[in-house]
Parts: sequence; C-alpha cells; structure tokens
Amino acid sequence: MLLWEGIDVTIPSEVLKMPKLKTNSSAKKRFKVTSTGKVMVTQSGKRHNMRKRNKRMLLVQKGYTLISKSKMRLMRSVMPYSF
Repeated sequence: MLLWEGIDVTIPSEVLKMPKLKTNSSAKKRFKVTSTGKVMVTQSGKRHNMRKRNKRMLLVQKGYTLISKSKMRLMRSVMPYSF
C-alpha cells in the first residue's frame, strides 16, 4: 500500500513478483547436479579415434567427473533452480 498525494494506491501482488529465470537448455543436457550440490559432467575425448587409446585410458575416461569450484558460479547462473 502506497500513499501518493493523499490517495491510497494498492499494487497487486502479481506486479511485485520477480520474473522467473530460464534454465539454459544446453546446460541441462550436459550437466547433472548431485544431491549435495556438486556438478557432474561427462568426460571429454570419447567420440572418435578410440582405436589409438589403450584400455587404461578408456577406463579412466569412463563415466562422470566433478566440475571445478571456479566454474560453480557460472553453473549457478546457468541453472538457477538446480541448487
């Protein structure tokens, strides 16, 4: 409720709400957020030229890896409702 020149002005609550933030659609396809809030990403370098790599290298690149702490601020802005 605002008082403006002696007139009682009521602003609806829908106007005062902040707009929703969009989640980046490319980020939601590439990253997973764990229940503890850490961001997991698939390991790179597994698409082609796999014949040149030995078995140990293929096993090391299997699965997901954690993202660095320096990239976490960017992830929070790209995926606002995941944390």
